[in-house]
Amino acid sequence: MDLIILESPNKVRDVQKYAEALCWRVKVTATVGHLLDLPPMSEGPAIDTRTFSLEKLRPRDAGAAERVARLRLAIAEADRIIVATDPDREGEAIAAEVWQWVPLGKAWRATFEEITPSGVEKGLRAMRPELNVPAVEAALTRRIIDRLAGWHGTALVFEKLRQHRGLSAGRLQSAALRLVVERYRSHQDFRPTSTFGVRLKLRAPGGAEVFARLLDGDGTPTIFPTKAEAEALRPPRRVVVSTVDAKKKQQRPRPPFEASSWLQVACKALGISVKDATQATQALFEAGLTTYPRTDTVRVADEGIAWARAEIERRFGASYLPPTAWDHKDGGASAVQGAHEAIRPTIPHGPSEDLATRHEGQWGKAYALIETRFLASQAAARVVEETTVRFEAEGATFLTKGQVELFDGWKRLLVSDAEEETDQVAGDRPPVVNEDDHDDE
Repeated sequence: MDLIILESPNKVRDVQKYAEALCWRVKVTATVGHLLDLPPMSEGPAIDTRTFSLEKLRPRDAGAAERVARLRLAIAEADRIIVATDPDREGEAIAAEVWQWVPLGKAWRATFEEITPSGVEKGLRAMRPELNVPAVEAALTRRIIDRLAGWHGTALVFEKLRQHRGLSAGRLQSAALRLVVERYRSHQDFRPTSTFGVRLKLRAPGGAEVFARLLDGDGTPTIFPTKAEAEALRPPRRVVVSTVDAKKKQQRPRPPFEASSWLQVACKALGISVKDATQATQALFEAGLTTYPRTDTVRVADEGIAWARAEIERRFGASYLPPTAWDHKDGGASAVQGAHEAIRPTIPHGPSEDLATRHEGQWGKAYALIETRFLASQAAARVVEETTVRFEAEGATFLTKGQVELFDGWKRLLVSDAEEETDQVAGDRPPVVNEDDHDDE
C-alpha cells in the first residue's frame, strides 16, 4: 500500500476518495504544516554562521512530536511514500522534512494544483523521485534570515511597543516598515503647488452641456501657475467646431485573478480584510472548488479555457463568445510561482452538479467573484465609440471627448468587480492570440 502525505488535513478525505477511484491502494495522512523548527531563541540562534546549516531542527511542539512518530511508523509500513505537500517553497520545505525519514528509493514527490479527480490524477501521473532543491534551499534561507535578523528586530519592537506584544519584525515586516517610513518621509517632504486649467462650457442645441479643455500649441492641456492668470483669459464670443473624430474601439477583458490582484479586488469588492481574503482562497482550494491560490501567473490550462467558453455561450449566448480564446500575458511571474495556473474555479465533474451550490457556504461570495472574473476573462470584448471634438475660438483650441457603449461584452459578467487597474481599450480588431499588451489601436 502507498502512503500519500499532504500538508493540510482538510484535503485528506477528498484525496483518499479520488485516489481510490483511480484504483490506487493508498492511505492518506497530513503533516498539518511544518513538523520541525529551530529551538527557542532562549537556547541561542542554533545556526552555524560559518556554514548556515540548520542541523538543530526538532519537532515544533508536543503535537508535532506525536505527528512525527505516527508518520515515521506509517512510512515504515508503506510500500511507497508520495509526499504531496503544497506546490510552493514552504510545501517543498515540509516535503524535505519528511524526505529524511523515507528509505532510499521509496520517496516520490507529487503536487496537486487542484483537489479534484482530474487534479489528483494529473499530480499522481506527474510525480517525480526527487525534490525541487532550489525551492527547499530558498525556504531554508528565509528561515535563517528570520532567526538571524528578524528575532533581533522583534526584540526591539517589543521594547518600543510594549502594548503590542504580538507584533514581529521578520524578513517581510522589516522590509514593509522600511517602505512605509520612506513613503512617510516623502510625504512630509512634499510641497504642494496649485495649477489651473481652463474649460469652455458649451450648450448643444438640444440643451446638453459640453465641457472642452483649452489646449497649448502642442495639443496638451494649457496650465496656468496662478488662478488670476487663468481668469484673465477672455471668454470667446464665437466658437466653431473644427474637427470631429469618431472611432470604434474594443476593450479587452481583464485576466483571471492571481494572488496579488485577488487581494486588491476582494478587499474592495467584498469588504473583507487581507487575512480573510487569503483564508477564502485557501479554504476554497482545500475544498476542491478552486485552483492553488498562491500563484503569480494568469496562465490557464486548455481545459479551463474550454469550460469557460462553453459556460459563457450557455449562460449569455454566442454573441458574448469571442471567435478565439484570449491569451492573457503574465507580468514577469517567477519560474517557481509561474508554474501554477491562475486562480479559477475547478471544472465541475458530473451532470448532477449544480453550479449554484458552489456559491453556498462561508466563502460563497469569494467563490462567486473568482468564477465571475474567470468567465469574464474569456468573454467577448466590450465595444465603445469614442468621439473627439475640437473647437476653434478666436485663435484658441479647445478639446472634448465622449464615449458611448455599443456592446457591453465582458462587462455584462463583471458588474461588481472593484477595479485594481484602469480600463484599457484595444483597437477595432477581433481578439488576437498572443498579443503582448491590452491597449492596441
